[in-house]
Amino acid sequence: MSNGTVRSAVEKTQRFQAWHLEGRGRLVGDWPLPSSLAPGQYVELGYDRAGGLVEVREYLEGHAEPLVRRPCFESGRLLYSDYSDPVSGLAGRNSYEYDVKGHLRARQEVSKEGRLRFRVEVECDAKGRIVRQRIFDGRKRLRERVDYRHDDAGRVAREDFFRDAAGTTPTGHVERVFDGRGRVLRQTWFGAAGECEHAFTYEYDELDRVIELRLLRNDVTSMVTKISFDLQGKRATTVVSDADGSTIQSERAEQKGESSPQGRASVDAEAAKSLLNVAYFYFEKGKLDRARELFETLAALLPEDPYPPLGVAATATLEGRHQTALNWYDRALGRDPNHLEALAGRSEALLHLRRVDEALESFRELFEVAGPESPSPAVRRAHAIVGQLNKALAGADPSRRAEHRELPTRR
Repeated sequence: MSNGTVRSAVEKTQRFQAWHLEGRGRLVGDWPLPSSLAPGQYVELGYDRAGGLVEVREYLEGHAEPLVRRPCFESGRLLYSDYSDPVSGLAGRNSYEYDVKGHLRARQEVSKEGRLRFRVEVECDAKGRIVRQRIFDGRKRLRERVDYRHDDAGRVAREDFFRDAAGTTPTGHVERVFDGRGRVLRQTWFGAAGECEHAFTYEYDELDRVIELRLLRNDVTSMVTKISFDLQGKRATTVVSDADGSTIQSERAEQKGESSPQGRASVDAEAAKSLLNVAYFYFEKGKLDRARELFETLAALLPEDPYPPLGVAATATLEGRHQTALNWYDRALGRDPNHLEALAGRSEALLHLRRVDEALESFRELFEVAGPESPSPAVRRAHAIVGQLNKALAGADPSRRAEHRELPTRR
C-alpha cells in the first residue's frame, strides 16, 4: 500500500463540537458550530480547495494553541495523521489499518522516534459500524475491551466494558437515549451485576449546546448544573446546585481559573468540566467521600475521559488505599495509555505496595512516553523519586543497582 497523498494548504474551515472516525475510515465532525462562535472547547476541520480534509485542530479551554492533526487519506480512507500536542508536549503519528472490505481493523499511535504508545484492535459489523475495541498499551498489554451496540439510526446506544488480561471480566455498561435530532437525552450507568448506579439527563439550546445537566441516583436528582453562554459561545456562567436547590458552586467567566485538567473536546465537555470542578473542589476541601462519589459517577458516565478515574485514584491515595488507587490508575490508562499523570500515579502506587521492580518498570515506561524534556510536574516528580530510589537500592543491594542502572533520571 502506498503512503497516500498529503493534501495541500487549508482553504476553508468548519467548526464542530467534536469529531469521530467512522468504521470505513472517514473522519467527520459532530454538531456544527457557526464560525462566529469560539467556545472553550471545539474542533476546527480544515479543507483544501478541492474539499479534501487536510487539518484537524482541537482547541482546549485555557490554551491558545490547539492540538493539530494532519491527516493523509487514500481512496477516502484515513491512513495516518501526524499530530503535535502543545499541552502535553507529545508528538507522533496515528495510523490506521483496514480489512479486505475496507472496514477499520486497527489503529495505533507511535512517537516521533517510532516507539509504540498504544494499539487498538477494532471489529466492525457488515455496515462498517464499530462493534468492539480492544485497547493495548505500548507494551502490548490489554487494558480494556469495549463492545458497542447501535440503534436503528446507527447511533451507539450501549457500551459494555471489560477488564482483565483476557478482556472477559465485565465492569459495567452505559445505555443512552436520544432525541429525534440525535442528541443524548439520558445516559445511565449499570454496574457489573446489571444494577443501575447513576444517570445523567441533558437539556440543550437551539445550537445543540448542553445548558442543563442533572445527575441522578436511583432516579432521584442529586445535583443540577446550569450553563449560559456569551455571544462568542464561551461559557458565561455555570451554577451547580444540590437537589434542594442550594448552590454548591457559582462561576462567572471572568472568575474562571485553570484548577482542573482539561479533557479533549466532546459534546458534553462544558457540562463535564463543571462537575469535574465541583469534584476537585470537594477534593481540595478534604470532603473525600463526596469527591470520590462524584469522580466515580463521572468515570462511569464519561467512559473515554481519563480524568475522573484519576480523581478516584488520587482520593484513594490520600486515604492510603493504594491497591484501589492502582486499579483506578489502570482504568485511566485504559482510556489514554499515554496519560503522563496516570503513568506516574501508577508507578507511585506500586512503590507504596512494595512492588519495587514493577514500579521501576512503570517509571521507565513513563519516561519513554514523556521524552527527556517533558514539562509535566508529574514527570519531574517521578525523576526525583527514581533518583532517590536508585540511591537507596545502591546502598542496600549493589546487584539491584546494576540491574536498574540504565533507568533514566533527569539531569
